[in-house]
Amino acid sequence: MYQACASVTPRFRVPESLAVRHGERRNERGAIERIDALRHRRAIQTVTARLNRSRLDRRTVGWLACSYVAGVSAGCTATITPGVADPTASTHAGLIATRPTVAGTPKWEGTIGRKGKALGQFDTPIAVAVDVDGTVYVADAGNDRIVAISPTGVASSVRGHTGNRVGELSFPSAVTVGADGVTFVSDAGNNRIQAFGPSRNTELSTIGSAVRLAAPRGLAISSSGHLLVADSRHHQIIRVTFDGQPASAFGRRGTARGEFDTPKGIAIAPNGMIVIADAANHRIQCIAPDGRPIWSTGHRGVGPGDFLNPEGIVVADDGTIWVADTGNDRIQGFTPDGTPKWTWGRRGRHDGELDSPTGLAADGAGALVIADANNHRILRVARSAFVTVP
Repeated sequence: MYQACASVTPRFRVPESLAVRHGERRNERGAIERIDALRHRRAIQTVTARLNRSRLDRRTVGWLACSYVAGVSAGCTATITPGVADPTASTHAGLIATRPTVAGTPKWEGTIGRKGKALGQFDTPIAVAVDVDGTVYVADAGNDRIVAISPTGVASSVRGHTGNRVGELSFPSAVTVGADGVTFVSDAGNNRIQAFGPSRNTELSTIGSAVRLAAPRGLAISSSGHLLVADSRHHQIIRVTFDGQPASAFGRRGTARGEFDTPKGIAIAPNGMIVIADAANHRIQCIAPDGRPIWSTGHRGVGPGDFLNPEGIVVADDGTIWVADTGNDRIQGFTPDGTPKWTWGRRGRHDGELDSPTGLAADGAGALVIADANNHRILRVARSAFVTVP
């Protein structure tokens, strides 16, 4: 019997123990090399200066700067094994980021963007998130950046540029926002997750070398204080706790319930259930917090409830599960028990049309914000536009 899935109120802390090894860097060949002492000191000064320009309070700035120094000294390179505690994890309280229960409501409607590199233009945008004030964050994958669209529909700022150092991105594939403006990004091409502070170019932490991610995609923040990552090439979901302890990982490659083939989207319900877009299995699954499969629905096809490589997924405030059915160029809506009920879109580039939609977010008014990847644009579609399936 199906068990309903819906939305959540998560908490997350950026843990010291998940910081990158700041005494090292990757060179142009991808090899690890040490940073000399002078450059190390300059890096610390730069981080402190950036934090002081942010909106963070003085105590948090001091802690983050100290965490940076401690991270360099300690190395912060523990290997995470599912279900095994991280022996180097910090017990410091860390930075708390609590996502609001209801996202804000953008004031714009319709379409934003076209292909390009200028502000307000996109190159294969594949993920979106809506902040409490109605700001929309876009993972502009082809341009290796995160773009913020103001509540009035103006592209207002950019974070990241091409590269593999802290604050640089390579094909960012997912974005989610916590309280206080902390933004988490799946930096897929660099096999890591980055956390950005509330002001531009404030990089707080990097998660990746320790957990050994491979092309991470979807992100979600749970009410229990975990960051969940769809580790697509390892065909599993990884959970990291708010205090820096590795919690668990579940799933393996396969077609049975609880198994995955290239999971790409992830959302969390208020009862803790996890809903996953299991892309290469052409289905969605509902998984209990302990990793037990609850239900799955869908198979390869074009009918209601069928999928072709679904990628984006979001749970609205009323429990409706919305899925970006990427290969079928449409959005599908499901009741909390997984029954198909609504649909919108067809292949094309005009009104009411999509070309490989990949990312979804629900705003405070119940509208959907859609990353229309191959049309290089962002859409905001009212729920009333969706058609009930027969």
